[in-house]
Amino acid sequence: MPTVDQILSAVSKELFPTVIEFYSVFKCKSNAPKYFDTSWDNERLYQYICLKALNREFPHVVMADKVLNNKTVDLQFILNDVTEVIIEMKRWWSSHGQIEIPEFQKDIQSLQSHQVALKLFLVTTIHPTSQREENINALSNMIGISRDKFKSVYMPLDYERTFEIIGIKID
Repeated sequence: MPTVDQILSAVSKELFPTVIEFYSVFKCKSNAPKYFDTSWDNERLYQYICLKALNREFPHVVMADKVLNNKTVDLQFILNDVTEVIIEMKRWWSSHGQIEIPEFQKDIQSLQSHQVALKLFLVTTIHPTSQREENINALSNMIGISRDKFKSVYMPLDYERTFEIIGIKID
């Protein structure tokens, strides 16, 4: 079964180059395609990129938006007809980070209701590099999950901003 670190490594290999490309276009917005404003922050796009990366990296069948116990799950790892890992994904992009919290809590409760080996809440965010740790601590407090359940990978986008993928292990 994959670990949180292995999952973060796999998705970062695909997401980081894509985000760099998007961010470069965003910085030069006058050259951006018209669809760019909606595709840049589209959660489904990030899910698709992660799905592709995980299927490439692991021997499991990784499926998107499948029902498990009457609830739709963003990503499921299935091996020998058994779901071993489930992942819910969200973007955390609002300026104060609070708008998304009710949806985060709903997904976390859904993850908690499942009986599988690994339940992972995956969050993508862009924040000022100088506020990275402060923001992750704030997220931990807002969703009520201990900071020691958090692992992340990140990359600078420019001198001021960092893109981060945060994996939160749910019990």
